[in-house]
Amino acid sequence: MLKILRADFYKIVKSKTLLILLIFTLLTALTPSIAMLINSSTSTVLDLLYRQTMTATFMWIFIVPFVCKDFSSSYVKNLMPSYTQKDKVYYILSKLIYIFVFCVLYSIAAFIFTTILNYAFGSGTIHDEKYEAFTLGGFALNQFAEVLNSVAIGAFIMFLCMVLKKDYFVLVIIVSYMFVFSSMIYDAINNAILKATGDFFNYTKLYTLFGPSTATLDYNELPIVIGMSLLYTAVFSVLSWLVFRKRSY
Repeated sequence: MLKILRADFYKIVKSKTLLILLIFTLLTALTPSIAMLINSSTSTVLDLLYRQTMTATFMWIFIVPFVCKDFSSSYVKNLMPSYTQKDKVYYILSKLIYIFVFCVLYSIAAFIFTTILNYAFGSGTIHDEKYEAFTLGGFALNQFAEVLNSVAIGAFIMFLCMVLKKDYFVLVIIVSYMFVFSSMIYDAINNAILKATGDFFNYTKLYTLFGPSTATLDYNELPIVIGMSLLYTAVFSVLSWLVFRKRSY
């Protein structure tokens, strides 16, 4: 697996498009700091990051060029005869590992940038000790939940990539869903639950892939997001492997 993982990271160095995309994404970690400077905010570091939902919400998009291009460029087709079933499992795990790594790097970068600029130009505090508005422990759990949710979304998109093998198809589907159809789908689900039970269910987004926004959740709800993210990751990883092992590329 280490060879496959090393090859994936090597692609980033060799691909100008992927390298530019990675640099641009990491630079967005400056967003909370820029917002603070523009608004002359005196907020603490953790409050700034929390309000900006700073983790790599869109870091899973890296799965699209990696997986789709592997098939459209015949990379997988050329290697398929030498791939064992174990290698195919490693291929799936490799994609999930680098999404996890990028998410963690993004979180660390955002924390460092915001802390430095906050101490230089802002309130100069990590969190509000008087009111205990946002503690380091709560922040860490928040970030962990978002990272796992990003990995779960990556597993789902990897499954779409393996089925469709066209990066622009996958991007159109995902972007259309997120910005056009998601609210309609959630409304339809909630209305169906309301008609069936007579009660309005407020927690639909906790149990879906693209729904959770941990900045709006209570800490006791984060374990639900973590559990569902692990479940989705396992399900779509297995489905991706089944497609990979059965299909002739």
